[in-house]
Amino acid sequence: LWLPTSTTDVPPGPKRGLGGKGEGARLIVLDEGDGTGYVPVAAKLPYYAYFKRSFISKRNGGFVGPPKRLSRAYFPMPYSASDAYHRGIFESLEERPRDVVSSLRCHEKQPTRCQVLDWTRQEVQRLGLHIAAERPPPKGKRRSGEYGPGSVIGEFNGGHRKEINTGYFKTMREARIVVTCNPSHWEGDFRFF
Repeated sequence: LWLPTSTTDVPPGPKRGLGGKGEGARLIVLDEGDGTGYVPVAAKLPYYAYFKRSFISKRNGGFVGPPKRLSRAYFPMPYSASDAYHRGIFESLEERPRDVVSSLRCHEKQPTRCQVLDWTRQEVQRLGLHIAAERPPPKGKRRSGEYGPGSVIGEFNGGHRKEINTGYFKTMREARIVVTCNPSHWEGDFRFF
């Protein structure tokens, strides 16, 4: 098993070029990388199957077609929810004090996410819902990731897909409504997990 987003070191079996037999033929690649396509070195490996998280190309949120793909055993990689992500229970509405949570990161490379965040912020304000203020960060930290009562709009603690971030999942579980969208140029939003 090789996760190229976690390590650039290819497992030793495939480097020997076993050409579809032996250890190399058992290599499975799980590519969680942003963007479409594949890790270039993979084209030279005798892998058994290559699973890719971002499987279609988009421009500003609109489908533009399939990206360059490997010619064999190249598949989309769906995620599934794990108990580690949601604790095996789902909170009732009474246990969800936040009306709206949208944890999207807005920056110039993601105009679609910026548009969705702007729309969400406008609607929260139009509906008269309170937007939470971030609590002061501990000394030496840029952000606290902790919020007072109300809706949370925008990135709130820097969490990412390579960790189980308890503060992130706590805030998401507190929401009655979660607003999210795919990135502008590929598929790959899994905030519901």
